[in-house]
Amino acid sequence: TPVKTQLQLLTLTLPDVETVGIIYNSGEANSVTIREFAKEACDALGLKLIDITGSTTVEMVASLNAQIKDVDAIYIGTDNTAASSIESISKVALRENIAIVAADIDIARSGGLIGFGFNYYQIGRATGQLVVEILKGALPSELETKILGQDSLILFVNTDIAEEIGVEIPQSVLDLANLIVTDGVETER
Repeated sequence: TPVKTQLQLLTLTLPDVETVGIIYNSGEANSVTIREFAKEACDALGLKLIDITGSTTVEMVASLNAQIKDVDAIYIGTDNTAASSIESISKVALRENIAIVAADIDIARSGGLIGFGFNYYQIGRATGQLVVEILKGALPSELETKILGQDSLILFVNTDIAEEIGVEIPQSVLDLANLIVTDGVETER
């Protein structure tokens, strides 16, 4: 997950942000790793990072409610608990006019202002090509390692959320977006 780029998009879109709340389950190893990357990125960008943790939806939302006044924006990585809690998280964020930036497009679709993450369809196609080679008799150790290109990442922007929380999305961000939601309709570009 390109955590630094996600947080750069946050600062480009919300230049007055000083404090970012990261919502995650500290019991998920992947989420702890993303939190470490987020801390490094926030330090480099001059942002303060606040941990908002919980191991269940109830705990996570309670933690968010307790700390929502301390953050200017919310960042959600690829966290399973946050993903299953996103509707409740987004209600709290919208109530306080706080933007959510997500590392997963499906999380962003459920209440995020911006999502920047992997195109799992494209990754699945590339994986399928490797499987075909194996089924044709190639040994996995003989297959070339591939680095996915820019088409493996998607930028999602929800202009409806922007309007609801009083944020103007810079044209430079809109120009880069692959998916834009306007008036409840998601358009692919």
